[in-house]
Amino acid sequence: MTLNRRRLLEAIGIMGGAQAGAQDREILFALTHAGFTQREADLLMAFVPLAFSRPILEELGVAHFVDTVSAKNRSGEWIQVPLASQAVYQAALTFAREHRRVGLIDNEVFKVWALRCSQLAAVSNALDAGAEVRGATVATALIAIHAEDLAPGPWFRRLKRAIVG
Repeated sequence: MTLNRRRLLEAIGIMGGAQAGAQDREILFALTHAGFTQREADLLMAFVPLAFSRPILEELGVAHFVDTVSAKNRSGEWIQVPLASQAVYQAALTFAREHRRVGLIDNEVFKVWALRCSQLAAVSNALDAGAEVRGATVATALIAIHAEDLAPGPWFRRLKRAIVG
């Protein structure tokens, strides 16, 4: 999925305009109704929270981020997919970092989507329990998307051949 800034802002506007407490399916419907494909909507729902949480985690002292995301393939095996191959994540991360510097969108919208990230919830729970997170490492796993849907590019075909033959 190629995602330019205008299209990302459109998606964030739709996602941010969702009623508080809206279910994922309602947000996915709004995105697809606005012209995003189902795959694009799924990727936005997976990667916007992850990207929005990262600058906050960095500010809290988390120092290491695993550069892949784990996702099961359709055979049920866990596959590591490079985050660098995910255009939605990269665009949303660039946007999130810029927002933290200059405030591009309503901060409540940003916060709502950052708080949807399990990494931020885990670090928050650790801090609440008195743990030190400075220097910590976080990793990501996706459960709602198959690895094949993340990056059907050449690297994935090579990986599949190496695993399956």
